[in-house]
Amino acid sequence: LETIRQYSQERLWEAGEVARLQERHWTWYTGLVERAGLDVLGPQQVAWFNRFEREHDNLRTALGNLLERGEAEIATRIGGGTFWHFWLYRGYLTEGRTILERILAQFSERTSARAWVLLNAGLSARFQGDSTRATILLEEGLDLSRTLSDPQLIAYFLYSLGELRYSRGDYEQATTLYQECLPLLRELHD
Repeated sequence: LETIRQYSQERLWEAGEVARLQERHWTWYTGLVERAGLDVLGPQQVAWFNRFEREHDNLRTALGNLLERGEAEIATRIGGGTFWHFWLYRGYLTEGRTILERILAQFSERTSARAWVLLNAGLSARFQGDSTRATILLEEGLDLSRTLSDPQLIAYFLYSLGELRYSRGDYEQATTLYQECLPLLRELHD
């Protein structure tokens, strides 16, 4: 099979079709992750995670091609969404964090897409014990979410920073952050 794959790839290069097929590939896998949406956090989580596990190499390839081609904004649709939970719960946190950091390095526009990637990257850093990097990412994300006036993002960043402060023994600051995020979460029925 490897010989057939190599031959086919050579033919694609010769025909000038590689870029077009890469784009079709990442479009399909971006759509897959977007179709999963919030189901990744609900009763269908195991089914989606199993599907992502089967498609993991394809998802890696799609993200790699996006970042190699400078299409980080499209990559945010995967890395800034609920797909991050797959990396977390299936033991791919280092891989996910590396991809998220690459997205952030390439995509500097101050949008909600960047804010979601900052949140996922900040949480990844925190879960890996890198509280310094987590603080930087989460504080940048909080600032951005306040600029965007996005109550959901503001609440999630406040909560995440509260968790970080709490884990470091700064209970007073954690309480302040929790108290600020609680009314926002209630308004959102979260």
